[in-house]
Amino acid sequence: MNLIISQILYLIHNRILFTLVLLGFTLSVNAQRKLVPLDDQAPIETAPTNSILDNKDRWRFGGNFTAGFSDGGGMLLLQPIAGYLLKPKTMVGGGFTYIYYAQSYRGVKYESSIYGPQIFARQGLISSLQAHAEYMPINLQSYTKKDQRDWLHQLYVGGGMMPDKGVYILLLYNVLYDANTSPFGSPWDIRIGMMF
Repeated sequence: MNLIISQILYLIHNRILFTLVLLGFTLSVNAQRKLVPLDDQAPIETAPTNSILDNKDRWRFGGNFTAGFSDGGGMLLLQPIAGYLLKPKTMVGGGFTYIYYAQSYRGVKYESSIYGPQIFARQGLISSLQAHAEYMPINLQSYTKKDQRDWLHQLYVGGGMMPDKGVYILLLYNVLYDANTSPFGSPWDIRIGMMF
């Protein structure tokens, strides 16, 4: 009888021990984090960077285009620009100017290409009225030497109606204008263009 009781106690003891071990594994498994495949995880958020390339909503692109034709020739002006909003009303940027000019007079044909970079800054004043300053050196055919090109420095100041995006109108004055060296007939420049 003692042998039977001791075997029953031994079986009960082993079952209780087995049950406790299983319960321990179960609790341990439930306490573990559920693993998710990498493709199903949400993207990890990173701290914002200060790179200007990361702020795509601050970039503006545009420029202006002008063409004119007459009996003796014509003119084509392309002026693409890109600007970056440092603040909601402050923009800095740059671009490129290309002018092609052709004229025939009394059988003599004259052709020239004028080109150069430009950098500018715009500051909003009230509503869509903005002040504008721009440095634009241009490379053009020399007036004194046939096979030489010269750089002409231009500094424009002025302003106009320039919404954040859309059509803009600028009235600019070249403070470095010299009638003897400039290919333009006036220091005033009126520009109508578009930014998007």
